Amino acid sequence: MYRVTLGNGKILEGVSIEGVTLFTQEKIKREDFEYGLHDVKITKTSNDESDIDVEIAEGTYQNMKLITCCECRYKPGYMMFQFAPMSEQEKRELKVDSRLDYLEMMTE
Repeated sequence: MYRVTLGNGKILEGVSIEGVTLFTQEKIKREDFEYGLHDVKITKTSNDESDIDVEIAEGTYQNMKLITCCECRYKPGYMMFQFAPMSEQEKRELKVDSRLDYLEMMTE
């Protein structure tokens, strides 16, 4: 099992990982990840035999994006989510958008 700590302070306990997909029994929404993916920390909390096919290593990840966050059809009672690193193009687009938002705010 794992603990996922987001940059916005949200902590998900009891997370299991299969491949690149993370599962939790906690009800989560996309909004829970807002302002939290700039810094994502994954910590192993216990050994579990189902962790054999884990493709996500423990550690701290920065500038991530949420790929999916939904109820899991094949694991009733679980939510599943995936995240991946942002590309350099996506980071540039965010920077440009934030600068445009700031200019718009200052000219109003």
